[in-house]
Amino acid sequence: MSVTATPHLPHRPSLHERLCAAIEARHVLYFCYKDGELRVIEPHCYWETAFGALLLRAWQRSGFSESGEPTGWKTFRVDRLLAFESTSQRFEGPHEGYVPFGSISASRYFAFVPPEVPEWIEAPSVL
Repeated sequence: MSVTATPHLPHRPSLHERLCAAIEARHVLYFCYKDGELRVIEPHCYWETAFGALLLRAWQRSGFSESGEPTGWKTFRVDRLLAFESTSQRFEGPHEGYVPFGSISASRYFAFVPPEVPEWIEAPSVL
C-alpha cells in the first residue's frame, strides 16, 4: 500500500485578515456589495457591534450608492460584501468628518485609522 502526500496548500488569508491588512496599510479597496454594484473605498474602521454585526466604516471614492451620494462616509455590513480586491494604491489619512465608529458603538474593534488630532491640542505630559 502506498501513501501519497497531499500537497501543502499555501495559507489563504481570510476576509477578516484581508480587511485588517488593508486598513493598516491604508490600501484602497474595490468591492461588490449586496446589490452587486461596484464601489471604490478607503477603509478606515472595522469593528463588531454588541449584537455581533461586523461593520466597515469607509470613505467611498466612487461607485454605486443607495443614498445617491457616490462619495462620502459610509458604513457597510461585512456579511454583505460579495467580493473585494485590495489594491496597491494607498490613501493618506481621514477625510473631514471622520468618526471611527460613526454613531454605532463597538463591542470590539479589529483595525482602524486613528483620527487626526488638531495641532492646537497638546499631548499630556507623562510624569
